Amino acid sequence: MKPKDKTQATEQQIARFWTHVRKRGPDECWNWQASIINGGYGQVQLANPRRMVLAHRLAYAAAYGEVPSGKQVHHRCDNRRCCNPAHLWVGTQHDNIADAIAKGRYKAAGEHNPKAKIGPDEVRQIRKLAGASSQREIAERFGVSQQNVSAILRRETWRDV
Repeated sequence: MKPKDKTQATEQQIARFWTHVRKRGPDECWNWQASIINGGYGQVQLANPRRMVLAHRLAYAAAYGEVPSGKQVHHRCDNRRCCNPAHLWVGTQHDNIADAIAKGRYKAAGEHNPKAKIGPDEVRQIRKLAGASSQREIAERFGVSQQNVSAILRRETWRDV
């Protein structure tokens, strides 16, 4: 069987995959017990062709079929090691961000952040003042920290302005 996408695997590979998942009750997380990548997600190595697949993507594909092109597999439980198909759903990156915001685990950036003390106009002014005033002076003028001004000037924050 030649895989059509990255998540397709043979029955033998899927059977071996499930031996590395700690299955529990139907509503509980089923944690991946093998290799984990830096972001905390489980990973599986498949052969023919040899490739790495995220464990939760393979769990979804094994339970529901091929992951639609351009879609991602997300966790209802927010547990990156979870492979319980009942906890997995397919959506876009936008869907994932909306889910994170709704659950209060996403820091909205820029003017969308309810704690933002300044807006895009102030950011532009801060960048214009950068050569003429110190970061501390700019921070005092706009009521933000010097570290905030520094992050704005390095475009670590407010990148889109």
